[in-house]
Amino acid sequence: MRVRLFAVLGLLVLGPEGLLAQQESLGTFRWQLRPYCNVLTLTVVRQGTQFHVDGTDDLCSGSRHGAVVGRAFQNPNGSVGLGLVTVTTTGAVGVHIDAVIDLASVSGTWTDSVGNTGQFVFTPGIALTGNPRPVTANGLPPNSITTEQLAPGSVTAAALAPGAIHHAAAAFGMCPPGQYVRGLLADGTLSCAPVGTAPVFNDIDTVGDVGQDPSIALGTDGLAVISHYDATNGDLRVTHCASLACTSATSTSLDTTGNVGQFSSIAIGSDGLAVISHYDATNGDLRVTHCANLACTSATSTAVDSVGDVGWEGALTIGADGLAIVAHFGAGALRVSHCSNVTCTSATTTALPVPSAGYASITIGADGLPFIAHGRISATGVTHCDNVACTAATSNALDYLHGQPSVAMGSDGLPVISSTIAIPGWLRLRHCDNAACTTSTETIVVRQDNAGWSSALAVGRDGLPVISHHDSATGDLRVTHCDDLRCTQSTTSLVDTGGLVGEHSAIAIGSDGLPIISHYNRTDGNLRVTKCSSRTCQ
Repeated sequence: MRVRLFAVLGLLVLGPEGLLAQQESLGTFRWQLRPYCNVLTLTVVRQGTQFHVDGTDDLCSGSRHGAVVGRAFQNPNGSVGLGLVTVTTTGAVGVHIDAVIDLASVSGTWTDSVGNTGQFVFTPGIALTGNPRPVTANGLPPNSITTEQLAPGSVTAAALAPGAIHHAAAAFGMCPPGQYVRGLLADGTLSCAPVGTAPVFNDIDTVGDVGQDPSIALGTDGLAVISHYDATNGDLRVTHCASLACTSATSTSLDTTGNVGQFSSIAIGSDGLAVISHYDATNGDLRVTHCANLACTSATSTAVDSVGDVGWEGALTIGADGLAIVAHFGAGALRVSHCSNVTCTSATTTALPVPSAGYASITIGADGLPFIAHGRISATGVTHCDNVACTAATSNALDYLHGQPSVAMGSDGLPVISSTIAIPGWLRLRHCDNAACTTSTETIVVRQDNAGWSSALAVGRDGLPVISHHDSATGDLRVTHCDDLRCTQSTTSLVDTGGLVGEHSAIAIGSDGLPIISHYNRTDGNLRVTKCSSRTCQ
């Protein structure tokens, strides 16, 4: 047997010259997959210039055998390779085996596609004992499937066996009673949502006319913190939610020197504390307030730009350098104030002449540079900063008869902008084609008259835009969830109808992955918060 095998291997190494074209069996041979007790009995058949191998895996002298089929070939280093597929599991799941045989010993090494490896030992007689070779039920080694192997759209519903998702999800834990699995979060845990639960909305600050110009951010404690304007006293107020749904909260007047609380915009600084830009109407200044604690019950306020009547309709974010940067309007220009320190006790301001001034919204692009959308009702435009402090920038007008933009960075690394088509008040979304948004694609998202005002945009954990907006015809808050990056398909829900609500809306994604929206209850002059119970806020 061993001599016969040497002859077979010799034919393979000599190459195809002189081989007969017809099929010819060259013998049957046995190898053990040590350290396991599995023995492969393989017949080698010459088919012209090819060597076909087939046979069985005895499954350790089991009552049934597994099928084995493959090819033999010569490696460049003179060894002989075997590429085999063995079907040894219930459900006929194939597992690949790669073996390399040294001519001197007629033995070598083996490894399989489920992670096992060992010695491929020529065994003409009785095999040595051992445990059966382990094979996973689906023929896949643990941790073998990553995003590298899953092309977009490659796994469809037709490829999934009944119950497959349920069993896969069970490996990550279970959702609480009354909730369902929405998906997997980046850390591998389940994202759960209540079954059939409507959004929750509450007036959380009711002392005077206190709900105008709200802006919302998610604190480092996972709870929402909201800046807003106390029109009764002209103060800047901050509300810190006590729960994810913000059914209760603590509200504090922070800056009370004059009429100072309009056009507030809030973000969480690099020190983990909230920082807020707002307009001082008494002096015509841009002011920045830096909170002293998570709940922002105390803070320090500073006028950082006072050259003319400035600070109108501003928006604040945290730059790539960890410092706050504010886009605002005044003195005939789009102004950008870059804070000099974390508390923003001083700043450097650059005036950028643009064709459409008003209603600024700012984010940081994938290139680490500020990107600003701006516009009044008559026109909208964008400005892409050339450096972190935005001391130089490139601006371009997008269109006319559109306004009140809100910008966020899409999951593809490109800006997305929601705004209103002023006549007849429709909601639209613009997806930029590049970082500077020199070209873009527009989608009319809601074609209902006057239903697209005061829009605010965020990107959900599903990577898709979600937009809160005000229906001025009915006085309601609506939410639109996009089904794709350009929002060519979407779902719009009537979310809050409790009075004249939904004005000046601001939206964030909560620590539970669900949208939370602050807005103005004009009927009562209150700050109102709506917490969605699903990612689409239906």
